[in-house]
Amino acid sequence: MLTVRFIHFLGSALWIGGAAAAILLAVNVRRESPVVQAVVYRLLTQVHTLVVGLGALLTLGTGIVWTMLLVQNGAAENTVPSIGVWIMQGAGLIGGALVLLVGVPTAVKLGGIAVPTDDGRLLPAVDRYSRRLVLISYVAGVLALLSLFTGVVL
Repeated sequence: MLTVRFIHFLGSALWIGGAAAAILLAVNVRRESPVVQAVVYRLLTQVHTLVVGLGALLTLGTGIVWTMLLVQNGAAENTVPSIGVWIMQGAGLIGGALVLLVGVPTAVKLGGIAVPTDDGRLLPAVDRYSRRLVLISYVAGVLALLSLFTGVVL
């Protein structure tokens, strides 16, 4: 159980920390030249797949395993889960699904089209995917923080 909890918290740190760094990069790179923007957007693909996506996957997987272990050990039979547990699990599942099903594919698409044209500009779709990625990261990050907060406080 200790290993499951450690991996769960490690995944949460990767997910939340990676998303915060990615949001800062995506928002602040708009002031840079298109060549720099293209490089950063391609790097954001790696951050989302290897850090944020992996963190969300670890957090979701170990959260499910942790819940099953609690039920198997009988810890959940005699008590009614608090509202904090329900919020933690619901927000975590929705946020994780958002990252894995929408955020990572959006980041991969963004990295694929973030190539400057012959005249040194980026395609208009790059800005659209960048804004979508920031929005998805904000929403999933808020859900992850809500899950973390309710899991610790309530």
